[in-house]
Amino acid sequence: MRNWVLAGSSSVDLRSYACALALLVGALTTHPLLGQRDDDNVDWRYHGNTLDNQRFQDVDQINPHNVAKLKPAWIFHTGVLGDPNMAMEMTPIVVNGVMYVPTGDDDVFALNATTGKQIWAYHPTDMTAPSTLPICCNNDNRGVALADGKIFVARLDANLVALDAKTGTVVWKTTVDLPTNGASMTIAPQIVDNTVVVGVSGAEFAVRGHVDAYDQKTGKLVWRFWTTEPNSWGGDTYLTGGASVWGNPSYDPDLHMLYFATGNAYPWPSPCAFFGVMPVGCPGNGREGTNLYSTSIVAVDSRTGKYKWHFQFVHHDMWDFDGPQPTVLLDVHGIPAIEHTSKTGYMFILDRRTGESVFPYQEAPVPTEPAWESPWSTQPVSSIESLTQHSVGPCIAIVAGCVPVPAGVVPAPMWSPYEPTAMAFQPWAGGGMEWPPAAYSPRTHFIYSHANGGEPCIS
Repeated sequence: MRNWVLAGSSSVDLRSYACALALLVGALTTHPLLGQRDDDNVDWRYHGNTLDNQRFQDVDQINPHNVAKLKPAWIFHTGVLGDPNMAMEMTPIVVNGVMYVPTGDDDVFALNATTGKQIWAYHPTDMTAPSTLPICCNNDNRGVALADGKIFVARLDANLVALDAKTGTVVWKTTVDLPTNGASMTIAPQIVDNTVVVGVSGAEFAVRGHVDAYDQKTGKLVWRFWTTEPNSWGGDTYLTGGASVWGNPSYDPDLHMLYFATGNAYPWPSPCAFFGVMPVGCPGNGREGTNLYSTSIVAVDSRTGKYKWHFQFVHHDMWDFDGPQPTVLLDVHGIPAIEHTSKTGYMFILDRRTGESVFPYQEAPVPTEPAWESPWSTQPVSSIESLTQHSVGPCIAIVAGCVPVPAGVVPAPMWSPYEPTAMAFQPWAGGGMEWPPAAYSPRTHFIYSHANGGEPCIS
């Protein structure tokens, strides 16, 4: 499940304010577009700028010496008041001077990137009102994709729509899943050769996750990969096991491999243990096992959707330790690698050919009592330094320092199963890394990412 409000963020009631988009430019620039020079590429063609999701743009015009002089070039008001749960978490794409911007309610605008003037607008009048759909946790659309003269929109009602990039008219629409089952899509689609790839969310409503590839010209399903693997689940719980895909996948065309991270297993922790309410004889969650491929990094063949490898960063997840941040492809000492950081706060860098970890990690022993919820006995702990506080002491780390654990609450280590006794541990569902994407610079060889303050759980 995605966190409702990020630590340290502020919220605005969108019932009162329409959404707006602003473009900043340097006060001294003589060029109309951000960072534009005659010899520069200023397109942002994919959600992550490139298929590897590095989000790196090779321009130098904005630098530490002039960044403070940025000022608004234009502001575009969408005029969309939206549902009160609507969020603007999108990354616009820019191709040939046209910017494509979605709202959290799946409206799409094509704008002149120089002036902010609207070229066309798409409003999904055939979609059920988002306020009536079972959506977790905000109404989001993190971005659209462009290929074959079409804009692809993954909608909240689990429909994939192709729009004519010049006019905004609907070319085709296909049903990816059923919103009546709790499925939705907030993902930015990825372009993979002649297909467009999307993944569904809905783990909070017992949806079985999947990643699909659709033909760009017709909207016909090309392949589907289910994100719950039957043999690692108790009984038939894999059919309702969740493992949502929130983040835009990364793609290596040379290896013909597509990579994505998955979210929590369902239910978490258990219907009768939520917020620590556990009656005697509680039946548990009924999903014994590691629960693959929930809370995992997964690689599939981009042409067929066939499984290649996985790395599970949380076994038998019962804390909502999602992996909502998009995966990033990079090279590490000549090794083609993939990076991902989840809500655990631990970063893993793997050989993207095999899924083997490039840096050491430990399958660390973790608490296993009470045993009624079938907790796994070890969990992956990376040797890469974490930006997230992992608590085991008598206080809870916050941005400003540390606060004592409340009286009557037992301080507990991360990975603690839920108990009738009130506990405090961190991170929890709102800790570690959330949805905002990371970036990688081949110049500095740095990975750039946010880190939440480690929102504690008191259960």
